[in-house]
Amino acid sequence: MGSVSSSNAKKLIKIDVSADTVCPWCFVGKKNLDKTIASSQDKYTFEWHPYMLNPSAPKEGVLKKEYYLNKFGPRAVQMEARMAEGKYFGQPQANFLILD
Repeated sequence: MGSVSSSNAKKLIKIDVSADTVCPWCFVGKKNLDKTIASSQDKYTFEWHPYMLNPSAPKEGVLKKEYYLNKFGPRAVQMEARMAEGKYFGQPQANFLILD
């Protein structure tokens, strides 16, 4: 039978992240990852990779308000209001989606 190590040594964990900066689910995932890391005693390194939800977006970027309104139509206003209330995943004031 194998033995189980009871070492308390910190592990170095490499995480590759593919994310889009305008994706609300990427934001939620990052917040949850931050909580996990904060409660861990291990060390982490990150390699960030872009994941483009809209690869045809201009390189100079677009205003989030306009992008969300174009993509989701009138629902964008409802989505923003619900996110601002913190109803998703217990996140307080998800300002990244405020469409003002």
